[in-house]
Amino acid sequence: MTGVRSNGATAGTTSARIERMPAAELTQLDPGSDPVIERYKQDIDRTLIRENLRKSHEERLLTLQRMQRFVDELHAAGKTARRAP
Repeated sequence: MTGVRSNGATAGTTSARIERMPAAELTQLDPGSDPVIERYKQDIDRTLIRENLRKSHEERLLTLQRMQRFVDELHAAGKTARRAP
């Protein structure tokens, strides 16, 4: 749908209501007015987001694969530790 923002600006508004909303009204929805969202934003490291967005798709997939291997190693180490007397 033209004019619909998909960046979370419509949080708290039902999708049916958003579909009927004129584009001008959509721009008036402000996610910054929600104190819960504001609190979560304090804990987001935007430099990591920017760093990841600079990567190519392939680089992001390689990073994901490395992270998954690390998680697999953690699971294996946990199993070994639980079996040890």
